[in-house]
Amino acid sequence: MQLKGTNKYYEERKNKLLVDLLDIREEVKLLVEIKDILDEINIILSVLDIQRTVIEQRRKAEGFTFLGSSAAEDLIKADIDDFKKLEGHSRTIQEKVWQTLRRPEQS
Repeated sequence: MQLKGTNKYYEERKNKLLVDLLDIREEVKLLVEIKDILDEINIILSVLDIQRTVIEQRRKAEGFTFLGSSAAEDLIKADIDDFKKLEGHSRTIQEKVWQTLRRPEQS
């Protein structure tokens, strides 16, 4: 179907296309979801940091490495690294969505 001014559906179709192009609800939903994910990642990172601190304090208080503390520290450090990578990826996605939303303003 061609969209010419003489076509009786032209204005209707043009308006629908404009509404669809200007509708940013999906992008806003993505930004909200990404923000929620970042909040959850930060909560997990806080818990992991507390766990790491508790293990370090216990080791210092006892003056030796208690059974399994080294493995626990390694696991916690690995988890922290993984979640920091996930946080970085989430922030990159968030910035890309923001760039998509800003693009029309720059034109």
